[in-house]
Amino acid sequence: TYSISATGDGFTDTFYTLTVAEKPTLSVSVSKDPVDVGEPLTVTVTSNGNPVSGATIKMSHTGGLVETLTQKTASDGTLTYTPGETGEYTVRASKTDHEDGTQVFTVKDTFQVSVPSEEIKRGQSATITVRNKAGNPVSGASVSIEGTSKGGVTDSEGKFTFTIDEVGEYTVKVTKMGFTDATVPLT
Repeated sequence: TYSISATGDGFTDTFYTLTVAEKPTLSVSVSKDPVDVGEPLTVTVTSNGNPVSGATIKMSHTGGLVETLTQKTASDGTLTYTPGETGEYTVRASKTDHEDGTQVFTVKDTFQVSVPSEEIKRGQSATITVRNKAGNPVSGASVSIEGTSKGGVTDSEGKFTFTIDEVGEYTVKVTKMGFTDATVPLT
């Protein structure tokens, strides 16, 4: 709050009070975190609990790529965005007379894991194939056969070959940074 006074000889003194309020802050939320690559998510922008329409949205991706979306938030404060790459994103909402708001979210790829369709016999080798959502081989994915000491990484073709020495039911677990972990039954 500021007090302003205007005085001068032969003039009536005038006093004003000027109150400067802070700009309302934008709050940003995303519908899902983490989200799968290629899957749409909803960005919601609010201020003091009310939806904010017409907010500009910028997406910053790991590695410095910044994308300003041409679409602005709708009257309900939402906007739909489909991330095309894996990594960490920061969504920044801005609007005149508001403080910017940000939210960080993660985008992961998903595995498609193929295991032998026929029953695996004790002592027989078997190959697991790991692909990403787009169907491309995933090299360097960690594969473990839970309940055994068997494990390793997929090769350049997304394949991992192993031998089971004991009869039983097992679970294959596949992990890699940037992907959602996958588990698949193996009999």
